[in-house]
Amino acid sequence: MGAESDLYPSRGFSDEPQITPPRKPFYRRGGFIFLVVVACLVAAIVPPLVVFRDRLGRSSSSSPFADPPFWNGTGPNNNPFGTCFTTQATAFQPYWKEQLDVTWCGTQFNRSSPIFALPLLNMSQAVGADERVTHDVNRTLWNSMTRNWCGAEAKIMGPAGEFTAILADASTWRTADFNMGLFEAVRGTKNGTYRDPDQAGWIDEVRICFTGNRTDIGDGTYPFSYPLPASSSS
Repeated sequence: MGAESDLYPSRGFSDEPQITPPRKPFYRRGGFIFLVVVACLVAAIVPPLVVFRDRLGRSSSSSPFADPPFWNGTGPNNNPFGTCFTTQATAFQPYWKEQLDVTWCGTQFNRSSPIFALPLLNMSQAVGADERVTHDVNRTLWNSMTRNWCGAEAKIMGPAGEFTAILADASTWRTADFNMGLFEAVRGTKNGTYRDPDQAGWIDEVRICFTGNRTDIGDGTYPFSYPLPASSSS
């Protein structure tokens, strides 16, 4: 038996050190294919993301009035006046009494800007405020209200016919306020007739209807002014 053991050595584990097989090069272990796949994915995903970022950057503007409004109907939400309403109208102009050259909407204007204002107290009460909402009173609510109201277009029917105007201010009175150039146009008087709003007085039975259109007034510019050119119609 011993001889047989010598002739046929044991098939168990050897005491000799194991030999580690050579490692495959990186490119033969699938790493190269992995890098190629990652590069393709990056090439496919990144450009659309860049385009989306650029488009998003273009759509967002420093002006809060550039994007379409979120109106449920024709005109601002929380509108206590209705789409169409009849009111008395007074006049305003820059640098008259407490008025400077910046409106409640935060935009500049001059005497010819085609803008009008509505009573701020009514607008504030419509959103649950018990005082006139301004930038200094409640900035968050003011931002929401100006985003909703400012730039709203309306047709104004008065003694001299129908005229287009843009809401860009809020009035401390109970009447609608027309910027002086618009006021003179609606009444049918010559431009420059009135020295100031006190002299202008008021107009009874003025009809105002929101059109559902909106103008970006964020930079203080307007698409037209009053008086209108002789060849233009309202």
